Amino acid sequence: MKASNYSTVEEFALDRRFRKFILDPNQKDQEKWEKFLKNHPEKILLVREAKELVIWLNDSKAISNELRLEEHDKKQLWKRIISEAKAKQVSKVPEYRIKDEARDLPINNRFNLKVLGIAASLAMLLTAGIWVYMKELSMEPPVELHSVEWVSNENAPGIKSSIRLSDGSKVILNAGSKIRYQNQFEESSREIFLEGEAFFEVAKDTIRPFIVHTGQFTTMALGTSFNIRSFEGKATEVTLVSGVIQVENQNHLESEILSPGEAVTLDKSISPKKKVDTKRVIAWTKKTITFDKAEFQDLVDELSNWYGVNIKTEGMKRRTPTITATYQDESLENILLGLSYKLDFNYKINGKQVEITFK
Repeated sequence: MKASNYSTVEEFALDRRFRKFILDPNQKDQEKWEKFLKNHPEKILLVREAKELVIWLNDSKAISNELRLEEHDKKQLWKRIISEAKAKQVSKVPEYRIKDEARDLPINNRFNLKVLGIAASLAMLLTAGIWVYMKELSMEPPVELHSVEWVSNENAPGIKSSIRLSDGSKVILNAGSKIRYQNQFEESSREIFLEGEAFFEVAKDTIRPFIVHTGQFTTMALGTSFNIRSFEGKATEVTLVSGVIQVENQNHLESEILSPGEAVTLDKSISPKKKVDTKRVIAWTKKTITFDKAEFQDLVDELSNWYGVNIKTEGMKRRTPTITATYQDESLENILLGLSYKLDFNYKINGKQVEITFK
C-alpha cells in the first residue's frame, strides 16, 4: 500500500521504508519524505505520532535509568501488551518469549493508552518477524536537554521587528502585534501564538510541523512562507506565499489546504479560498503601506498602528470614497496631505496626536 493511503499511525510505523527514514536517514530518504509531506500535509500529525512510536519502541538509551522497567515489570507489561493485542484480534503468531538479555523497555509518560494500544498491535507483529530489528544501526547520541521557556515579543504601535527562532525560522512582526514562542522548540512540534500581524519564513523540518495559533484557529506548515493578520475585533486573514499550509479550527471539524497565492479569512468559520496578490499582502514587510478599496476607518486604524499615533476624526461623512493607494516609506505628513485633497479635510499633527476635520 502507498503511504498516501495510510490512515493510521500503525501503518506508518510498520512501513520498513518509514522506519529506516526515522532510524537511519539519508539524503535521498529525507528528500522523499519531505516531498511526501509537502504533497500530503494532512498526514503530518500521523507521521509525527508514528515517529515517536518508532523511536520509543526502538531506542531505550535516551531514557533515564529511573524510568526503566525492572525485569518483572517488563514481563508484566509485555503480557499486558500481548493480551490487548489478542483482544483486538490481531493475526495469530507464536508466543513471544522475553530473553534475559532483552533490551529495557522505557515507560514514556507522553504516551497515553491510545499509543499503548498501537504498541500492542506492533508487539505481535514484532514476534512474527515483520518488524526489522534495528539494534545494529548507528543511532545519534542522546541530545542534551535544555530548559524550555516561553518568550514573548510585543511591538508597540509604530514599531516593527524581526525575530530569529531557534529552528532558524524568521518572523517579521508588525506594529501593534505580539508573538509568544519557546526559546527551544520541542521535538514534536514548533508552536507559536500570535496576536496581530506577522510574516513567517519557516525553516524546513519534515517531522516537526510549524503551528501558529490565532484565536480559535491554527495554521500548520513544514517549510514555507506565509502571512497572518489577526488583530482583535477583526477577522483573521491567512495568505500563503510559498509552499503548502493547512488551516483548521480548534475542534478539527474545518480545514483548508492552501497553495501559493491563495488566502482564507477566519471568523466563525473558514471562508472559501481566494486568489490574492501576495506582493501587496506582504508589502508591509518592505516599509510599504497598501490600501485596496479600504474604508476610511480602516485606513485610520492602519495609519494609527503604523505610525504609532492617535488619530481623532470630526465631521466625517457617513459615506466616504474607498481608498486604493500604495505608500513606499512615506511620512505621515505626506500621506495625510495627499488624502486631504481627495477626501476634503483639514488635519493637524501635534506629536502623537492627530486631528482630522472634514469640511
